[in-house]
Amino acid sequence: MNEKCGVFGIWSDKKEVFVDTYFALLQMQHRGQESAGIVSASNGKLFSRLGMGTVDQVFWEEIPEEKLVKSIIELYNRREPQANIVAFLKENKTILKENVLEKLKGNVAIGHVRYSTTGASMVANIQPMIGWFYGKQFALGHNGNLIRTQQLREECKRKGYQFKTTTDTEVIVALLTTSPKTDFIEALLDILPRLEGAFSLTILFEDMIIGVRDSFGIRPLCWGVRDRTFMVASESCVLDVLGAELIDDVHPGEIIIFQGGKERKIAWAVSPSLRGLCLFEYIYFARPDSIMEGVTLYKARETMGRYLAEEHPVPIAQLVVSVPDAANPAAFGFGIESKLPVTTYGLFRAHTVGRTFIEPAAERRKVFQRLKFNPIPAIVKSLRIVLVDDSIVRGTALPRVIRFLMKAGVAGIDIRISSPPIRYPCYLGIDIPTYQELVRVSNPTDAEMLSFLRRETGFQGDLTLGHLSLEGTIRATGFCRENFCTGCFNKSYPIPPD
Repeated sequence: MNEKCGVFGIWSDKKEVFVDTYFALLQMQHRGQESAGIVSASNGKLFSRLGMGTVDQVFWEEIPEEKLVKSIIELYNRREPQANIVAFLKENKTILKENVLEKLKGNVAIGHVRYSTTGASMVANIQPMIGWFYGKQFALGHNGNLIRTQQLREECKRKGYQFKTTTDTEVIVALLTTSPKTDFIEALLDILPRLEGAFSLTILFEDMIIGVRDSFGIRPLCWGVRDRTFMVASESCVLDVLGAELIDDVHPGEIIIFQGGKERKIAWAVSPSLRGLCLFEYIYFARPDSIMEGVTLYKARETMGRYLAEEHPVPIAQLVVSVPDAANPAAFGFGIESKLPVTTYGLFRAHTVGRTFIEPAAERRKVFQRLKFNPIPAIVKSLRIVLVDDSIVRGTALPRVIRFLMKAGVAGIDIRISSPPIRYPCYLGIDIPTYQELVRVSNPTDAEMLSFLRRETGFQGDLTLGHLSLEGTIRATGFCRENFCTGCFNKSYPIPPD
């Protein structure tokens, strides 16, 4: 599965905020590995750095060739031994880079990491996007997905706006650019009710940082303070790393504005009685050290594992093995409830390979899945194991994991999934756009899914499957069903799809 994006905004009474913004994006790398960008402002002038790739790839660049040649000549002129020059060249992966962050001037900035839910994986679609508002530039970052945007696009085109990208985010930029309102906040309040779908936004305009959340609260957004520095981010783990205190979530239908060392809140919409926070944030997407709506996600996932063991016990298993890293908390919960030993090293994960779910291309996902895991036979050989994973989406990763474990000599595998079967697409910011991609659509029963896994893997040992129920998943969060979007599980979306 592909994840969404991550957004961040910062206002400070200090001169520069580029370091904080860079570290914020590093902490949200799990939310998007396709592109990254930062836009800062100083005295009304915007500075930007946008690029394809991971955060480190975008914000460090190769030293120009002439600079390299000059360094080598200096070494030679100092009569350095040849071995020293060779060593210098071998170290070029780290030495021949220079930091470009210092070019991002200003005490206000927003940042974004992206994977594509709408719009192709291309340079033009990188965020934050920059627009014009009555002769002044603004920048905008978006986490989520808008639906039914074609009419809005046509309206902006009639007003003379020329779209440069294929992404839904530019619709928001275009609406602000063509707004008849001359006050930026009034223009924002005017367009927000016209947007359908999921959106958590960070916006930079003049000396303001603005955070916006849709009326259902589908995508997360929180804010915090460190001394006289105000931050808004997709996840609270960002605030923790930057030494800020988590103050609150940005509430559904709320705008928060940081300006002049103060925060100001505006309710742009009345939050409906039925909320719509994506349940998959609690299951997989967000980092386990983040807090959402007052719930620590590690504890929620561990509780999902405990409930999974209650619903689908495995009395004859010998060891619980997690599919790292996302399933680790649920595996520990399953082990606690089952009184079984747990290991996160039955499948060793190479952390040089990122989240395969958020890779935009199917072939790249397959390659990275092969590189991502390596079983340790000394841990699992001849054992009947409980294999705990957080979800089954396309059904491409699980067969590979089973084949790895077969080679390692496991005697039997009891597959336990800490979420319900995914049977429906997502229209609100996750890359599950078609029924055809979902393995549980073509294999709706557990028996059919097990037959599929045996066909794909050739595994002849004992093989069982159990999913945590939707009721158990929601109960583990401490909330009721009305708080969540559960559309991918039961077709119950807060906003009806097209």
